Amino acid sequence: MVSRVGFPALALLAALVLACGGNSETAGTPAPTARATATVSKSGPRAAIEPTAGPPGVFVSVTGAGWPAGAIVVIAGAGASAASTPYASLAAGTDGSFSARFRLEKAPDGSDLKVGRFDLVVRSGETEVTLPFLVEVRRPLPPPPGG
Repeated sequence: MVSRVGFPALALLAALVLACGGNSETAGTPAPTARATATVSKSGPRAAIEPTAGPPGVFVSVTGAGWPAGAIVVIAGAGASAASTPYASLAAGTDGSFSARFRLEKAPDGSDLKVGRFDLVVRSGETEVTLPFLVEVRRPLPPPPGG
C-alpha cells in the first residue's frame, strides 16, 4: 500500500532541512574554517593555528598572546608522554606573545598521523590551550621545478 504525504507535511520537512543548513550542494561537506582558536579566558592566554587542516607533512604556524612574559611555552600533541619530544618549545615575548612554525608529520609517539582530528596542546605551567587540527588524506606532492 502506498501512502501519500500531504503538501503541508512536505513543506514543513523542506523548511526544517533548510533551517538546519542542508541543501544539495553542501550536504555532507563541512564548512571551511580559516583559523582554529582556543582561549583559556578572555584576558588570559590564547593560541591559534593556521592552517586548521592539511595532510601529514604540512607546515603549521601556532601563534599566541596573553601568556606571562618570558614564560616557556611548549607545543605538543594531546596525550603526549613527558618523554616525547614536543613540536616546539619557546619563550613568550615581553608582551606575552609567541609564534612557532613547524612541520606536522608524525604523532608524538613517532607513528604516522591518522586521518581525522588531531589536537595540539599549547602549555605553560598549569595553563593549557587545546588547538584542534584536521589531518587530511595525504596528497601527492607537485613535481619539483624544472624536473
